Amino acid sequence: MTAAETPPAGRRLGRAVPRSLCPVGEKYRYGPSRPFMYVVGIVVAVQLWHGLPKSAEPRDTAVLERTVYTELAAERPVAEVRCTRVGRELARCIATLPELGRTAVTARLDATSGEVRSVALDAP
Repeated sequence: MTAAETPPAGRRLGRAVPRSLCPVGEKYRYGPSRPFMYVVGIVVAVQLWHGLPKSAEPRDTAVLERTVYTELAAERPVAEVRCTRVGRELARCIATLPELGRTAVTARLDATSGEVRSVALDAP
């Protein structure tokens, strides 16, 4: 049999041959294998899962923001306060003050009750 008479991959002497049994020269492989792509997909999913924040539960910060707003408003005019808890005893806030614009504020919290112990403007 000459090269011109060689049947295409998957066909030998009139009967089907599984691709895995075809000689390497007749196998047309394009790109990585399917199992390799599954492994890559699983690895990427695990990396994304580990990259997610470790927050146990969502926290409502409305009470915290109201308390910080009330304490700041006693000293100066305040337009808005937004907070996020960064630990059991600490919250970081951004207060919008008319004379200073957006200003960083630190609120110290009681670890057991979650109540605000102190509020302080961060130094620029």
